[in-house]
Amino acid sequence: MLRRLPSFLVAALLPLAECVVDDAAALIQVSGRDDPAPWPKALARSLAGAAVDDTAGNILICTSYPELCVQPFDCGNLTMREINDLKRHAMAPDGHANLQMWCAVPMFAKYINTCIVRKDLVAAAHVQFKWAMDHKDEGADELDASYCFIEGHCKDTTVTSETTLEEADRLCDTRFGSGGWGRESLEAIKKNEVKNFIRHPGSVSAKNGFQDRGMTTPLVKTACAMGNYHCDLIYCRETYCKTDYYIQKYSHLAPKKSSLFKL
Repeated sequence: MLRRLPSFLVAALLPLAECVVDDAAALIQVSGRDDPAPWPKALARSLAGAAVDDTAGNILICTSYPELCVQPFDCGNLTMREINDLKRHAMAPDGHANLQMWCAVPMFAKYINTCIVRKDLVAAAHVQFKWAMDHKDEGADELDASYCFIEGHCKDTTVTSETTLEEADRLCDTRFGSGGWGRESLEAIKKNEVKNFIRHPGSVSAKNGFQDRGMTTPLVKTACAMGNYHCDLIYCRETYCKTDYYIQKYSHLAPKKSSLFKL
């Protein structure tokens, strides 16, 4: 049974503050975890009670994840209701990455801050790789590695360590069409991916990662919408794409064309 949602997908599947109890319970059942995300318990409690206190979660996010309370994320100026609303609406309706989406998934604050604020994509790659290795017993590395190969990230040379967010937006347009990657909400993606996990359990596992591009392409769109598309490509190429174990296990999944082409 899948024991952990991949780090690329956590953003789409996390039960946020106002999630109804049975929806969260269903997600926990699918993931096989008592705690579906590595959030501090205090923050989880705060988010769960955000409907009562609009400021509690907001303050805790800035206390626990100060990297997200600077520009361009600016999570400290959003109430928890506003943060909750982020998941209900189109992630990037104007065709540009919406970095405030990270306010709803703060556990990857160091990764996205290193990539977007410090603009050090290589350092960000190793931040995220360490996180995956720390969660290796839950299959984090297998899921992320298979994602890298199956989506063509290992062959894609259009992104470099100097690629900007604006350039990444244009690359996403090339792949998915203008604005074709930001029209869905996190809530819609969450529901669709949970359904896919249930309908096609053989297409993904913690031991053998993803085996079906139908499960991973929504993650690429999510990365485009949240502004980490270029971060993720460098993450892949700096780590899994040049490690023999992952090459031998997943390189056969790679498409013949680079990710710039519609797959």
